[in-house]
Amino acid sequence: MPLTAYGALAYRLASLGSLPAAHEAAERAVDANPSSDSYRVFGWVCYLKGALDDALTAFRAGLAIEPDDATLLANAGELLAFRGDATALGLLERSMVGGRVTTLWSWIYAGVLHRQAGDEAAARRYFVECAERGAESATFSDLECAGIALVALGERQRAISLVRNALPRRYPTFGSPDERAYAFLHSDEMDGLDEIQRLVAGAPL
Repeated sequence: MPLTAYGALAYRLASLGSLPAAHEAAERAVDANPSSDSYRVFGWVCYLKGALDDALTAFRAGLAIEPDDATLLANAGELLAFRGDATALGLLERSMVGGRVTTLWSWIYAGVLHRQAGDEAAARRYFVECAERGAESATFSDLECAGIALVALGERQRAISLVRNALPRRYPTFGSPDERAYAFLHSDEMDGLDEIQRLVAGAPL
């Protein structure tokens, strides 16, 4: 089976929740050809399994092969940022060189790290750009990031308005607008939102 097929299989199995099988397929991808793409797949599956040390090791192995891979830079940077490692900032900012976009979580974490370092002007620049990019996006994750960025900027009402206005059009089956807005901004169960809100408020990790 070609390497690309192993990688595609790993992604597909992981998306279906079959993480042990996905892990095996990703390992085979690395064994067949230890490329940056293979390590990216393997790291992603490890991340989904909660094996964060293994995920970070895989992302770093991929970066040793392709040091400027924007996705790997973002993956490693976001994972390090979540752990409170200030070295994440360099990786995140390298992932954005030339206007590259992987996920808007990179902007959130870059803003958080600048805020923790005392550079509020830089933090606000990242949060503002994240809010602007996310508000125009069609994906829930980007809208979530835009809302979090607005919260970080002290604009909770704008964040609520964004959710109420955007999500009913794009995700009509996701409950009522008020339920969406509440869950999006206040729930402790949506993508660690409580943790991110604590971070953007400047609290230590």
